[in-house]
Amino acid sequence: MQGVSMVPKVDVADERRAQIIGAALACFARKGYHRTTMDDIVAESGLSKGTLYWYFKSKKEIFLVAVMSFFQQMEASLQEVLEMALSPAEKLRTIARVFAAGLEEARPFISVMMDFWSQTRQEEDVNQLLRNIYEPYSMSLSGIIEEGIQQGEFRPVNAEHVASLLMAVYDGWMAQMLVFPERVDLAGLTETLLDVLLEGLRS
Repeated sequence: MQGVSMVPKVDVADERRAQIIGAALACFARKGYHRTTMDDIVAESGLSKGTLYWYFKSKKEIFLVAVMSFFQQMEASLQEVLEMALSPAEKLRTIARVFAAGLEEARPFISVMMDFWSQTRQEEDVNQLLRNIYEPYSMSLSGIIEEGIQQGEFRPVNAEHVASLLMAVYDGWMAQMLVFPERVDLAGLTETLLDVLLEGLRS
């Protein structure tokens, strides 16, 4: 076995991907999505261009992977809430606060996300990504509202409509954050939203 190292090779793939995504997000935040080039990401990451293209074919792929990673974390938090022994109203409260905290965390990249969506909304893979993001939230929120109706906690309403309205509010806040960032107090707005929403749902 001479000349053969017995030290196990370390898999650095996840570390490299994270390094590239972090560099790309820094570039996107500084220059915007469409003005950022792969060369910018190479320079920011400190890696070679060959290494960058080994892991990602384009800056679009990097961005989509970063977005999916963020929403997968949010979805995991959502699943934790769904498994809690809470009333439907408390589940809605907890989930809305999770949404607000996640949006607050993403605040530095809201303008980048909006820029990206506006420029790529005609592309089917982007539309599919949006559907993949929205569908679990919509189904979960509708399910909670239906549960509340069945238990007599909520009055009979169209659960899908209420879920859509709730999600639309957060989409609207993202747009407001671009125009009046100092006015969008996500934590405070969420509590007001919850008070109004749950009062309207109460049986």
